[in-house]
Order: sequence, then C-alpha cells, then structure tokens
Amino acid sequence: VGGGLSQVKVPANRCRTVPQFKERNMINENTPTAFVLKLPVIELELDTHQNLNTRVMHCFWCAKIETIGDLVQKSEKDLRKIKNFGRTALNQVKKRLSELNLKLREETIEERLKRTGTIW
Repeated sequence: VGGGLSQVKVPANRCRTVPQFKERNMINENTPTAFVLKLPVIELELDTHQNLNTRVMHCFWCAKIETIGDLVQKSEKDLRKIKNFGRTALNQVKKRLSELNLKLREETIEERLKRTGTIW
C-alpha cells in the first residue's frame, strides 16, 4: 500500500506543490468505485510516457482537481478550459477512466443549448 510522499515543484507560480506517490497502488476495473473516487488523480497513471502524465497532473493540480471523484464531476468542456490541457490529454483521461468503468460528466441540456443554440 502507498509509500511516502515526495514534493515536486510546479513551474507555474500560481500552482501549489504536487504530491508524488513513490509507490502506487494498481487500480483496475475490479477496484470498488467508492474507493477509486477517493484516490488522488495521480493514481490514474495515464500513460507510460512520464512527460504526459506529469503535465496532465500539473494541469489537474492547478485546477484544484485532486481526486478521481473531483475529475469525474468535470465535463470535457471543463477540462479543455484548463491551460495546457489538450486533446491528447483529454483522450488519455477518457481512456483510463473507461478502463475503470468511469466517465466524465455529461454536458447538460442547458449547457448544450447555451453552447450550440440547439439540444440536438
């Protein structure tokens, strides 16, 4: 089960220090959802490319998305508004969440109507 924390400085001056877990629990589709939602977003382990994972975690930290539960309350549009959070990062997040039988919040009818002028 998890190890100690080390601190990694985030380059943007408005962001806080990001906790990095030295040992990560392996979470998968068999892990209970209530447990997964309370885990820090760093536990998602988005990609084997450390640069993508680190960049996305910095985006989450700056946006105050600290747990997987916080993340699934956001829509795609909410995430795309985060500085430096692009399509590749969004696709990685959606893919990893789907592996855990989770997904981002759906856009409401009111939000869609406001954005597009139609509900279709």
